Amino acid sequence: MYGVSKDLPLERFVGDAVVQVRIGRDGVQFVFDRSGTIAIEGRWEIVDSTGTLVDHDEGYARRESYRVHVLLNADVTGLSLDPPRSFSFTLRVAIDSSCTMTRVTSRSTSTQMTSTFEITRRFLR
Repeated sequence: MYGVSKDLPLERFVGDAVVQVRIGRDGVQFVFDRSGTIAIEGRWEIVDSTGTLVDHDEGYARRESYRVHVLLNADVTGLSLDPPRSFSFTLRVAIDSSCTMTRVTSRSTSTQMTSTFEITRRFLR
């Protein structure tokens, strides 16, 4: 199956917080305190509680700045799966304020997957 599986084990992220955001040429990585890391190469977006686009995937050469830092210390309060298209986290970014981070899968015209993601578990000592 291409894209997001209906059985994708993301429940462990609910109640956890984003402690680090890593920005790279080909994607971003969201590091959570206890649950692990979600690395995304491809389509992603962050919208605020009013539906306004805060940040999204865009080629680094065309971009003036990133806004993903708004998710630092944000707690994941909800999870939504829309297989095979996407998964979303709702995050509390401040008192009475929230954002939704969505990872979207897309296909090219040749039905090849055009974006990828990886979820790694964080191992505690």
